[in-house]
Amino acid sequence: MNTPIRRDLRPLSLLILFAGALLTGCEGQKIVARVNTEPILEEEFHERTTYVTAGEFPPGTSFDAGGIALLSMITEKIKAQYAAEKGWLPPREEVSRTVAYLKRSNPLLRSAIQTGRFSDRDVERRVRDTMIDFAIGTNGAKADEKKLQDLYKQRVPNLTVPESWIVQILPVNDPASGQKVLEELKRTGDFKAAARLAGIPPQLAINAGQETPIPVKNVDAATKTELDRLAPGKFTDKPIKLTLTNPSQSATVVLKMIGKEKEYVPSLEDVKFLLTQELISQTQPQWQSFRNQQLAEATSKADIQINIKRYAYLLDVIRAQAAENARGMVPGAMPPPGASTPAPGDRAATTPAPSPGSR
Repeated sequence: MNTPIRRDLRPLSLLILFAGALLTGCEGQKIVARVNTEPILEEEFHERTTYVTAGEFPPGTSFDAGGIALLSMITEKIKAQYAAEKGWLPPREEVSRTVAYLKRSNPLLRSAIQTGRFSDRDVERRVRDTMIDFAIGTNGAKADEKKLQDLYKQRVPNLTVPESWIVQILPVNDPASGQKVLEELKRTGDFKAAARLAGIPPQLAINAGQETPIPVKNVDAATKTELDRLAPGKFTDKPIKLTLTNPSQSATVVLKMIGKEKEYVPSLEDVKFLLTQELISQTQPQWQSFRNQQLAEATSKADIQINIKRYAYLLDVIRAQAAENARGMVPGAMPPPGASTPAPGDRAATTPAPSPGSR
């Protein structure tokens, strides 16, 4: 009687488990892509897709939000890994201070966060990526401390955020029609619906109700009196005439008071990156071209894997963009999906790993 040969299946089982682990991350999260050894997890990919803006879609291309999100995530990881290798990653404290200043000084940014168009984490990511870009483009250059302090003294009047009322405001045609709009606002709190009632065009009505700062120093005495007597959370009793002195203009409006913010004079540390960028750009005006060339080299050496079949074409886009940057072409230029690339196959797309001596 022939005894069947028993094959040891343990090595095969381990290979299967290992292959599965490559496609999952912490706590079983699916990995949608890898850049060298660093994964991009499905959860963070979906979150990033939510915050893709219209300005991120290259003109004349057919990318969807997922393609734009994954492309930027891969590119950012290449940059961050290159910067880490060089010791150029920005300190967390500097990123946080810069973000805090931008949020305090930029009403549109604050509004975008409040309305969910950006998240705090997304803003922090964008600022950090800008810092990494600049470090790569300037070879990690540092600003002279004396020049930095001198520039801060020159710029601080313009960098200071003035004492301001924070309001939600809606212009109206006249006091009579404005009273109807105000009553609707008090009843529903819906600025967009009230904007339509006020006859504001739809493309402008979508921005109604954004929190807007009105600097105290920029209004006349009558407007100051009206705004000072409004408690936070309260609407005006009737439409009021809002008169600005700088620039000189006036309008009939209804508004809701959110609160009042004191003058904010940023420290040098709060705006250090902004001033550093200004100083070094004066001596290295071509830093963006140099950044592109550095990243082209880093991209050519990167081991990139994409596990979503519909986005396999991004590998060709990434390589084409890197080649263009290496030749000094327009920063960020990229071919449309499928323009000169094969159709995505059925397997996960993977760039060839660099040979041992390629670095």
